[in-house]
Amino acid sequence: MMDITQLVCLSNFFSSYRAAPESFFAFVQEPIRQGCGIDPGWLPTAKKPSALLPGFNLQKFRTLAGWSTMHATHFWMQTWHTAPASAVDYLFAYVPQGTLILSYDMPPWLAQACEQRGFDWLDMRPSPLAFGRDLYVALHASNAVLQQHLVRWSVSDEELRLEAALLAANLHAHRLDIEEGFHYKFNLDGCLVFVGQHPEDAALLSPDGHSLRCTDFSEQLRELAKGKTMLHLLDRRNLGRAALAPHISDLWTHVKRECETLKKIVNAPVQICQQNIYQILSSDDDVQLVGISAPALQEAAWFDKPAHELFRPRTPLATMHASPDAGERKYVQVHFTDVLKPAFWHAVLTPDAPYPKLPALPELERNQARTGLNNWGDYEKVMTWERPLHTASFERSGGGLLRKRIEKLEQSQNSVATASSMDDAAMQAKIRTLKDTKKGLTAYVLGNGPSLNELNAVALLKEESFWCNQAYELERQNISFTPKYYFVGSPTGFQEFGHQMMAVKAEKKFFRDEVYRLAQARFPQSFPDQNVIKYGGPPRPLMFEEGEHFSADPSLFVNAGATILVEAIQFAFYMGYERVYVGGVDLDYSSTPYFFGGQSLDYVPRDAWSENMRQSFIVAKHYFEKHGRILAKITKSPNLPLNYVKIQEMWAKP
Repeated sequence: MMDITQLVCLSNFFSSYRAAPESFFAFVQEPIRQGCGIDPGWLPTAKKPSALLPGFNLQKFRTLAGWSTMHATHFWMQTWHTAPASAVDYLFAYVPQGTLILSYDMPPWLAQACEQRGFDWLDMRPSPLAFGRDLYVALHASNAVLQQHLVRWSVSDEELRLEAALLAANLHAHRLDIEEGFHYKFNLDGCLVFVGQHPEDAALLSPDGHSLRCTDFSEQLRELAKGKTMLHLLDRRNLGRAALAPHISDLWTHVKRECETLKKIVNAPVQICQQNIYQILSSDDDVQLVGISAPALQEAAWFDKPAHELFRPRTPLATMHASPDAGERKYVQVHFTDVLKPAFWHAVLTPDAPYPKLPALPELERNQARTGLNNWGDYEKVMTWERPLHTASFERSGGGLLRKRIEKLEQSQNSVATASSMDDAAMQAKIRTLKDTKKGLTAYVLGNGPSLNELNAVALLKEESFWCNQAYELERQNISFTPKYYFVGSPTGFQEFGHQMMAVKAEKKFFRDEVYRLAQARFPQSFPDQNVIKYGGPPRPLMFEEGEHFSADPSLFVNAGATILVEAIQFAFYMGYERVYVGGVDLDYSSTPYFFGGQSLDYVPRDAWSENMRQSFIVAKHYFEKHGRILAKITKSPNLPLNYVKIQEMWAKP
């Protein structure tokens, strides 16, 4: 028997993404406390105290490992299997002896470190089987006694079969209904669906650190595809929404490239599959799945669908369909609602302790895990696509009236431009008054990097200078921040710092359209008195994607470049400036990223974003050179790909 008296929550601290592990532990912390009488603390990434010994510093741990925000994505992938010893030793110096480690999605390096030092551990993660009425949690304990305790709570194979059959029947009825109603029809007979994954999915990492791609399995794919039509379906699990959100366009670019690669491998066209994973698994069609290690491949067997797994599952399960070569570490599945019960944690961790006063909350709602963790996957399409209840609910809650009013507006013969379109036309006219008004002059575009401190901001504010975002922090240096031109492009930045941004006294302000709308709504009294110019443009492609893009007319649109500075540069070109000098743009987020201090957000993939910025500046430089103008930098900023121009003494900081 185990005598558990201390718990510590740990996860992969080399990953920038906090939402999934912190959210999960937030759900189970109180049930553990009530069920076991032990406070497990919080993850060291959270603001609340962890159960590590006093003095642990997460930043020092990362520094010892060589981690930086600039290269966070690549670093966690490189260290997934093996972490730097100095950092691991530092971490475990703060783990109390006799502690049971609770982990979320435990990386191999952490499991190895626990085993080498004699610490038992319990790992938790979402199960790859997500077809049930709610999510399951997959758990594995290094200690055999704990593992046996978990087995008693495990979901049976019979239940999994029933859940799969229930969903299959649901979707079979749904398919017949929409086919007979002439809404939609599909046929996947003779298809081989390649189930792709996010390129940063840890399930793709081999022990040598290589991230597997379809080209690593060309022969197998070529053989399996003979006589079949290959389709591509993306399984976006194993990564949370925070990881996906900044890269949705990049992700679809990856999908297109993977389709092209598969086309070369099988020597036949590969289209994107229009059906979701559960439509495929529930269908009667003669269709097979293939992939490297996507969770959908583990689900297929429960629907009696053939699936070919080219590598190995990230979360091997202790079920009737378990892979025989998955090793000894097989995960037990339990209901998410069970891990919310104090009685569960009492039975698993401290069965000899006093029984909890409240074993569990009363009945919880269906989809508790999906709703609470915001983890729906393709099940969301099961719930909503072509379902009459949602349409009827919309109609009866005011949607019907709204639809009629819209129809009436559309049918009106005397409709004129809406207030919004009139405003857009006025803004376009306002921007066009700027064209070539500064022909032959010099402009300065200033970022907020540390190198801005090398410049004489007071002198530059008197010149033709463009500033942005939190440049108002110059006020802390007793500098009156009254810029000629001031740009704000981030809605989230404006939501946090809107009061300071609206307080800036600039000759002209330039707000991206979404920021403009936010400012109108939040500051209805003061906004009309500010000279704000609204501009917009598509978020994609970025300036360097699919060719080079530089807007010759910002009154129509401005090309995005992962930084508002290149948007200001497009305006500067339009206004006719002969020379545009850039300062305070360092593209280095490894330490203090701003002239006024501060830290980068951990979850922002700065390495990828900085590269996007760098490529965008290259495009802008090419456009200036093509038209015989100069775009250069006046701070050395080695990561910024512009020629350095030594500035006059008057621009240097006194």
